[in-house]
Amino acid sequence: MSNFEKIINALLKKENIEKNELIDYILENVQNNEQNQRELIKLLPTIIQNTNEQNISWMYYIQNLSIIDNFLDSFIDNMFLFNYRKHHFLFFKIMKSFKNIPIKKEQANTLLNNMLNNSTKAYWEDLYFMIKELYPEMIPNMLSEMLKTKENCKEAISLIQKDNNIYISLIYKNIDIILENTNYDEIFFLKDIVKNDKSASSTVIKKIKENAKDNIKKLIKSHYLRIVTKHNNYQNLSYIYNERFDNILEVIYLIIEDVCRNENIDITEIESIGSGSFSSALLIKDKVIKIGIPGKTKSFPNNPYINAMLLRKEFPINDEASIAIEVDEKVDTKSEIDIEELYQLYKKMRDIGLVWLDAANRNAGRLLKDNKASWRFDLPITDESLGLDKFRGEEQLKKGDIVILDNDLIYDIDDPNIPAEFATTYQVLFERRYQNDPQKSPIYGKKLF
Repeated sequence: MSNFEKIINALLKKENIEKNELIDYILENVQNNEQNQRELIKLLPTIIQNTNEQNISWMYYIQNLSIIDNFLDSFIDNMFLFNYRKHHFLFFKIMKSFKNIPIKKEQANTLLNNMLNNSTKAYWEDLYFMIKELYPEMIPNMLSEMLKTKENCKEAISLIQKDNNIYISLIYKNIDIILENTNYDEIFFLKDIVKNDKSASSTVIKKIKENAKDNIKKLIKSHYLRIVTKHNNYQNLSYIYNERFDNILEVIYLIIEDVCRNENIDITEIESIGSGSFSSALLIKDKVIKIGIPGKTKSFPNNPYINAMLLRKEFPINDEASIAIEVDEKVDTKSEIDIEELYQLYKKMRDIGLVWLDAANRNAGRLLKDNKASWRFDLPITDESLGLDKFRGEEQLKKGDIVILDNDLIYDIDDPNIPAEFATTYQVLFERRYQNDPQKSPIYGKKLF
């Protein structure tokens, strides 16, 4: 072992190394010394593998070292040895180090691929925008390569969308392989991206639409499983998969198909609009379908202050699991709702003997029309058919009023098992105010908990 190699290895193992100690020694001993230059190339994998916060300053001098024969090729080929997961800052140090170094196209592509293949996806967005700033000509190739792999396709589509769809043509160019690589849930995400883009060809739109239609049942399944896996008692899902589960998915598909028929839209026009604790939602024009598991309260008195429902049903899969589905009228969830409005809604519920335990802006919306279910023909909607107790209250909420969207934590005031641990901050504040309200209900105004 040469003296140069011994000292480099000693410096890499040194715990209290001074900031530039490693690079100072390297620069001092490789200039005009071909033997040490060859030794450096041989040692480069070890140096890379042992790079950390204390000795990273050597990377600031890559430009100085790049004049050494084979240094850049060796550096790029061994980049996978960097401990990216422990030292994510290496992304930025590497890219900044290469900013002023003229590298060949092949080297640039290898550099990029090594960073993508040996990094955590959590940093890809930062990496993308840094590459765009330093090497903008590399971006199309980067995205194209990502779109072609099942592991990276979703992230590439997300990056294109976050960058204002500047590179959306790459999606159209690679549409066939993308449709192979994306799963059922992402097809609908992709469909929404191209929906309003005039540059999308009819061929591309048709392919996406056909693929979406083939995956509706898988989409329903994924929305259910997304909720199921959130809950600790559903960690092992093997017991869910049986013939009855498949039959229930078929029934839910038929419900969705009928809602689409009522709304006069193609089934592929449904949109995913987010998820909560107990359900995931699909938008079908003026109707919202929630798919998930039963909420904490399986039944409570129907009342004027919850969003009008057309269907609310639970399908048991077995003794351990069920699929819950609900079909509601669409409401405005973007308009601002002030605290006073929210309190008045809470008070109205309390005045008829009901407790809205998860009172919050996220669980309320503004009516787009009067609060009643609408269908192409009269439906025999009853409290019993919705799985609710007898209707309580007389008010009819009108267009523009606020209404409760999430029914998972509504309780009768006389229920001895109201779980105080699920109360929101607003509920606690509103209940305190209600107890001091001179107009509170003389019948139902008793103190909670």
